[in-house]
Amino acid sequence: MKVYLDDLRPCPDGWVLVTTPETAIELLGKGNVKEISLDYDLGLDDMRSGYMVALWIEEQVHYNDFVPPKISLHTANPVGRARMEWVLRSIERMLEARNGDS
Repeated sequence: MKVYLDDLRPCPDGWVLVTTPETAIELLGKGNVKEISLDYDLGLDDMRSGYMVALWIEEQVHYNDFVPPKISLHTANPVGRARMEWVLRSIERMLEARNGDS
């Protein structure tokens, strides 16, 4: 399954649209998400954003050996993008360490 987290943009063909971070996390937790694309701003309160999903993935990789899906960002928010990119780099470093890559 490909998950597209957004509140405004049309969902690309072949993707499942979700509009809240909680729904995205629920689907990720079921283990059948192969790819996820994140928007930062979702028209919700500041804490409920694509960043929340990125942090959840990072935590699951760190504590539960979670194998993350392919993650992409489609946000237009430059500050939000930078925050999520930082988390994605952290996830990459953890996966490299887990796999013995240096």
